[in-house]
Amino acid sequence: MIPIFTHDMTITTKEKRAKEPLSPVQAALAQRLRVLREARFPAVTQGDIAKLVGRTRSAVCLWESGETEPSCANLVKLSEFYGVSVNSLLGLEDVPSKPRPQTAVEIHTVPVLSEADMITWTVGRSDQVLMTRRPYEKGTAAAIRVESAALASACPIGSYAVVVAQRSQVNMGEVVVVAVDGQQAPLLRKVVRDGSNMMLIADDARYATVQLNDRTRIIGRVVETVEFRAI
Repeated sequence: MIPIFTHDMTITTKEKRAKEPLSPVQAALAQRLRVLREARFPAVTQGDIAKLVGRTRSAVCLWESGETEPSCANLVKLSEFYGVSVNSLLGLEDVPSKPRPQTAVEIHTVPVLSEADMITWTVGRSDQVLMTRRPYEKGTAAAIRVESAALASACPIGSYAVVVAQRSQVNMGEVVVVAVDGQQAPLLRKVVRDGSNMMLIADDARYATVQLNDRTRIIGRVVETVEFRAI
């Protein structure tokens, strides 16, 4: 009997699965998901597959170990990506020796800059990149690792703020990266208005509020906060 896949959560828990051997279909599915991915060229990672189907890398890892199974919808996505039928993934028929060619996973990245390079917007010499949710025109966006809790609601410590260069007018409520005269590190702040003045504030009162004036320079606005590893 073909198992029914209803969702992407654990269908049988790890504890139960550890006590019960995998069925032939479960074993075939886990093996073929792993083998098909590892056979791709250029190389495709579990993280790439996770992005393709909208799940986490851990979920893909569990699929490939047989501890959980993909939903019906994701089985179809995976079969289309690998160029095989769903029955092939389930081990109910042989995988073609030459799977249909498929479009490679589209991956978007931006350079990760140091604090000094962010202030000067030097994007050409970084050898570290960050995977982003959408594409950006080359040279217009970069990322910086968040090391301050000043704006933790929007940019938690340890995340990466993706910044689009913007030196013109900014809008109320936007999160921006600014350079302040006399400071060697850029600041993350939110734009608010106080009477006739534009102010740059933090979540935490312990961090300075900065007035937008001749001593401050907007480097860019934050368009994404990514909590992925840099690659």
